[in-house]
Parts: sequence; C-alpha cells; structure tokens
Amino acid sequence: MELLPKPLFMKFLDKHPKTWKYLINIGLLVKYKTINNHRIPNKIALSSENSLYINSAENRGRALLLKNGETQTRLTTFWKGAVQNFKPTIVLDVGVNYGECIFSTNYEQETKIFGFEANKQLIPFIKRSRDEHKNKEQIKIIHALASDQTKPKQTFYVNRMWSGTSSGINTKMNKSIEMQSIDSIRVDSIFHKQDLQHERVLFKVDVEGFEAFVLNGMERLIKESKSCLGFIEFDSHYIRKSGTDLTRFLLFLDQHFTIYYFTNEDKLNKMEKDIMGNFQKMLRTKDYHTDLVLMK
Repeated sequence: MELLPKPLFMKFLDKHPKTWKYLINIGLLVKYKTINNHRIPNKIALSSENSLYINSAENRGRALLLKNGETQTRLTTFWKGAVQNFKPTIVLDVGVNYGECIFSTNYEQETKIFGFEANKQLIPFIKRSRDEHKNKEQIKIIHALASDQTKPKQTFYVNRMWSGTSSGINTKMNKSIEMQSIDSIRVDSIFHKQDLQHERVLFKVDVEGFEAFVLNGMERLIKESKSCLGFIEFDSHYIRKSGTDLTRFLLFLDQHFTIYYFTNEDKLNKMEKDIMGNFQKMLRTKDYHTDLVLMK
C-alpha cells in the first residue's frame, strides 16, 4: 500500500507556523509587490467564474491568494469531476473553510447544497462568496460543528495562525489557539423524515480528526440514499487525538462504503481486505496522512 507518513510540509506547518507565515509573505511580495493586508486582494476569481472571498490578514487566506484559490488540487479535481459525472442531488461540504471546495464549480438547478463551518470568523467571507455564486439560492451555509449529536455550547478550537487546522478537538494548545463556543449538529437532523431513497449524495469531510463524529452523524443519509460518493481527509494522528478508535472507524467505513486510497502518483486504488489488514497493522507503529474516496 503506497501511503506515506504525515507529509514533511505538514509537520513543518505544525511546528513552525511563524516560518510558514514568513514564506507566504515572500510569495505575496513577489506576486503583489507588497505584503500590506490592505493592498493585497481579498477576492479571488475562480475558474468556475465564481468568486472566493478571503481574509487577507490570515495565512490560509493568503495561501489561497498565492494559489489562485486552489491549494488542494486533488480535492478540487475530484469534486469538479464528481459534480459533472455523478450529478448529485444533495451536496455536503463539511469543513468549508473559505469555500475552496464548495465554490469551485457550478451545480445542477435541482441540487440541494449545504456547507458546514464552525469557525465564526470565516462565516462573513463564506457568505460573500455564496452571494456571488451562480447557485446562490440553492446553497445553505450552516454555522455549526457537524458531529454525532446535536448539542449547544460545544468547544471549538480555532487556529488563528492557520484557519485550516481549526478543529472540534484540541490538536495542539499554544498561543495561536482560541477557544470558541458553538452548537453542534447531526447532519441527519437536516433531513428528518425526508425520503432519501432517490438521493445521490456527494460529500467532503475535512475536519482535522473529527471525521468519525461527522460520519456517525450522517449514518441515516448514508444508509438510505440511493448512492453516496465522498472524499475525506484521513490523518491518524488527529483521529487518535479525538478519542476515536482507529480500528473501529475503519470498520465503520468498510461496512458502509467501498474505500479507495490515493497512491503517491495520485492514482485511486481500491482498498481490498488484505490491504485493509496491512493498513491497520501499519497504524500501530506510525501515523499516516492521506485522502480517502468513499463510494456506496
């Protein structure tokens, strides 16, 4: 199985956020001849002919500026292809951040689109992008922590240095982490009593180790829909930090989906039973980071 331990650049980002900020500033200086927050853009024109609004004072937003709104090429390539070929009737983006995924393409007129984001500081930017999107009337932005239960006043940990690593779990406590209080919600609660048997569901879950909670909270949608296609980030270190049993989580995925993993060459391979067993053994000694595609 061609899975890599956590990429070096991600370890670098975790351990040296100030150095990462310095490198981003160099890129901005080359591109815009300034690093002044008020003189660099806060709006990115996407290839979908939609817009992405970002906070030009925050590193994740500034990185999106450098990459023209696309820092996760694997994800956006998958997402655009899935929207075009799978033709989902329900779309879920859990962990919207600035909306690099949800706003990367356009949708059919009957598609119901939901974006979940817990970080209150990102909501104004997301809504501005939504309001300029071609499918704006179909897109509902839900400011809540997607989880396995609906409860008020849950703790959410915002990383002020890099919003993309904010999480419902305390992955690292330092001066850049700010605790917020946010209601949690089960995704299934949105579709209460709704007939799901004809629905084609496309979802993305990128929530820094909280993935198991999100998927448990949408189990009815997964089980009762006609078909499901999903993209999740799998970071065994963060998943462990959430208190999730990795073996049990992989069993949950195996019970509900056919699982595909990306090789080093970005090719999708099916995770057969023997590969699953080897992966579980590997996870006993090392942490791994990859993206998984889930199909039902």
